[in-house]
Amino acid sequence: MAAPAEPCGLSDEAAYGACSEPDPSTKDFLFQQTMLRVKDPKKSLDFYTRILGMTLLQKFDFPTMKFSLFFLGYEDKNDIPKDKTERTAWTFSRKATLELTHNWGTENDENQSYHNGNSDPRGFGHIGIAVPDVNKACKRFEELGVKFVKKPDDGKMKGLAFVQDPDGYWIEILNPKHGDSHLDAHFWFPGENLQQHLWNFSLNGEKSTMFRVSSKTVPWDLSVLEFPFIFL
Repeated sequence: MAAPAEPCGLSDEAAYGACSEPDPSTKDFLFQQTMLRVKDPKKSLDFYTRILGMTLLQKFDFPTMKFSLFFLGYEDKNDIPKDKTERTAWTFSRKATLELTHNWGTENDENQSYHNGNSDPRGFGHIGIAVPDVNKACKRFEELGVKFVKKPDDGKMKGLAFVQDPDGYWIEILNPKHGDSHLDAHFWFPGENLQQHLWNFSLNGEKSTMFRVSSKTVPWDLSVLEFPFIFL
């Protein structure tokens, strides 16, 4: 019996062949939020504002269902509207916000924790924060006692790091100008008539491929969705 074929990722052609040109009706869609459930909102809000420099854009409480939502992002607090209705519309029109969901009482439950997706069964992976200088940012994180999954010089992928928030969710720390310093990267841009771009990152020496898809035409300037594919 022949040996099973060695696992491999999608070819460039197969990756593009699996994509469709966006329907014109979706041209004004944007990737607006990623939601994470958090155990203790005080710890999470402190981490994302003091450590990562985000701003709390708006808070919503739902007393009958006993939960709250906190929307954060990289926005100037002086731009936040004072009027509540205007603020809500403004918040939901921001790009790449982080939505933290707190189910009341979890902060007092010693047995409660959330799965971060990076142990079996694996699913969700991480969010990513672009910084001007990865080493400088990580030096500050280390001084502040942030927990690292990977430091910039660890492993095969140099120049990027992964830290964890209070609930253990992974956060990639990267420099958008140095993406090719740690990856055997190949960029393909479909053409100015297409609004969807796909980047295929083949990790040097690793049996995995990452696909990053954006709904806009300027790479790294807006939010992207990243799909890691692990060859089994």
